[in-house]
Amino acid sequence: MFYDISIACWATCFATWAVGAVLTARYGPKAEAQTSSILRVSPLAVLALLAFLLSTLVPPGLWPTITLHNEALQAAGSVILVVSTLFTLWARWALGTMWSATPTPKEHHELRTDGPYRLTRHPIYSGILGMLVGSVLVLGSLAALLVLLLVAAGLLSRLHREEQILTDLFGDDYRRYQRDVPQLVPSACTYNSSAGTERVTA
Repeated sequence: MFYDISIACWATCFATWAVGAVLTARYGPKAEAQTSSILRVSPLAVLALLAFLLSTLVPPGLWPTITLHNEALQAAGSVILVVSTLFTLWARWALGTMWSATPTPKEHHELRTDGPYRLTRHPIYSGILGMLVGSVLVLGSLAALLVLLLVAAGLLSRLHREEQILTDLFGDDYRRYQRDVPQLVPSACTYNSSAGTERVTA
């Protein structure tokens, strides 16, 4: 059951991203700086695919275990996985056609500060990391843990570039947003922050 939950969560995310990528390419604002076709393939997407393959398609037992498949840990991991999946999908929906495979400014770029962006500045990344933590607990495999570490390193590298782009675009508005809202770990107390009441358009 826990293994099936893991597959369902990751498959749902991949399907959502695939549909969203097509809609964004067709109806979304164009990037101000065009990248080559090779660079359009996000390293994050590659890491996420690796996470999916190792964390869900590889049957339990084929990799060294780190939790001995403890049922209590698997149950907790399933809850974390489902909640994180819903949070990730919510964030992707809120971002809409402003999403891009690689960090880059777009025409009429908007700063999102509502919905999940009132809880964390990068809710998609927060959700993906939560999904991976849940997968580690569900699967209890060394492979899942290694993927979590790889993806976390990739996300942190991407975060710095994104925040620099947003600071350049929105200046003091984004700096205030940085002060009011945590970077990755959601905090319920930030939901009532004034940062969540505005939407800045470039």
